[in-house]
Amino acid sequence: MKKIIFAIFLLFTTAVAWAEEEKSVENLKKAFQSVADVEFGKINFPSVIEFPIEFKNGSLRQVLVIEKESGAIQPAIVIEKNKKINYTARDSFDGRDSRLLADGNMETFKEYFSDNGVDQKRVDIFITSEIGIDTDSLTLYLDKFVALPEAVEISAMVGGQEKIILGKSKPLSSVLNFPRTKASEFKISLYYVQPLRIRELQFIDHNSGGVAESRDSVRFLAQPGKKYEVFFDLDRYVRIESGEMPNLRQDEEIILASKISPGKNTFYEKADSDGDGVADEGDNCVGIKNSDQADLNHNGRGDACDDFDRDGIINSADNCPDIPNRNQADEDADGAGDVCDQSDDRVLQDQKWFPLAVIFLVFVVVGLIFLKTFRSERR
Repeated sequence: MKKIIFAIFLLFTTAVAWAEEEKSVENLKKAFQSVADVEFGKINFPSVIEFPIEFKNGSLRQVLVIEKESGAIQPAIVIEKNKKINYTARDSFDGRDSRLLADGNMETFKEYFSDNGVDQKRVDIFITSEIGIDTDSLTLYLDKFVALPEAVEISAMVGGQEKIILGKSKPLSSVLNFPRTKASEFKISLYYVQPLRIRELQFIDHNSGGVAESRDSVRFLAQPGKKYEVFFDLDRYVRIESGEMPNLRQDEEIILASKISPGKNTFYEKADSDGDGVADEGDNCVGIKNSDQADLNHNGRGDACDDFDRDGIINSADNCPDIPNRNQADEDADGAGDVCDQSDDRVLQDQKWFPLAVIFLVFVVVGLIFLKTFRSERR
């Protein structure tokens, strides 16, 4: 009997784990804009497959390779050829980690915090290249659950003078386009009220002095008799967990697959971390549902994320959003803080006679007890 119970328990936990894994894969697919089948000839043993791939401008160079039969994620790498970064970054806060903005590594990031108030903040990021950058496009690679800044302005040092090439305006996407400009120094001014976490700033450089358009390819280990598909054109950073990574960097015994034919990924959904129907990149309160996007003070941050009374607690979590009450005291537990509670649901509230009545009742009870005791002793 114990063996049967154990077997049922094992089967149940396995089913739950499989369901969770399948759900995780489906959620990952939602982050990619494109999908394609990977086609190659018949193989008789596990072989490394390589196929060329072209990413959309502004998308992350990350892929999701799926075995169709099992739906399992396959370890894969992107081989980026002829790609180099010849510029450095620093910001107006003089943070040492501002170099992470242009280190070519999507695993690192630079974060700019807000004050949880009503004031818009600004950071200037300076890009410097010894050989110059000939560009007309900049991509802001933001971390997931991060909204676009309220406004962006880009200028360049041309002929010894600062020239604005993108006037201060609200960005509509993470890809910023402007008139083609060649310069060794650029300044990117970001205006924000919600926290910013930037993984990378990348220019498209027509002289290949910065990040050039490159011929990328993908490698993975294929099994005989299996079919595969690849999801790509990622619009936000995601962590992909797969099995043990084989050595895919070695250039020996590589099978070249046909060029893929990209199609639209029907699973794709713009990131909406709070599920309020407003995509993160345009949500004025990314982490809290506010489908109405209400913003009474017009500071670019939704009222749900604002702190009107400046007591350190945002409106959506504050039991008295208009009057400071850091301790959030709520004696009657009705959800309204004591400092602004106008209800009569506490027993003693607005009943000044009640304490006197209780005291009088106590005296009466004690008097009756004494009287009864006195009469008993006389008998």
